[in-house]
Amino acid sequence: MQHAFQFLTLCALVSSLGFAPQQVRKLQPVRQTSKRVALVIGNAAYQVGRLRNPVNDANAMAKTLQRYGFEVTLGVNLSQDAMREALEEFGKASRGATVTLFYYSGHGVQDAGQNYMIPLEPQITKASQLKYRAVEVGEVFQLRAYRDWE
Repeated sequence: MQHAFQFLTLCALVSSLGFAPQQVRKLQPVRQTSKRVALVIGNAAYQVGRLRNPVNDANAMAKTLQRYGFEVTLGVNLSQDAMREALEEFGKASRGATVTLFYYSGHGVQDAGQNYMIPLEPQITKASQLKYRAVEVGEVFQLRAYRDWE
């Protein structure tokens, strides 16, 4: 009996809020009035642990973001140096942007509370190599400093 009362209360609440199927509508893209910048990276061609989807996911994300007015830089199967260079360029492109978005698809790992994106090379075989051979996710957040450079 209590469950029936809770269900009826929920139905009454929903109908009192005015939710009805005919009120559901598709949201239209917001007209771009500001600079939007995105960096999209998809790493899949690892020597060990090759992945199938990251490149497809990154391509799909890049196309979607472009449709919504983002200036997109797409990186596929990047080495550590290429990832860092792309991040640096993303930071510079972010100057004056009101919206920035970073998307990564590929291997990642967490060690000692730090999250790392794994580039294609070189191979990482132990945790002590992460700091020097992977790219820490925190580097993405540090890019905000570029926004203040003029």
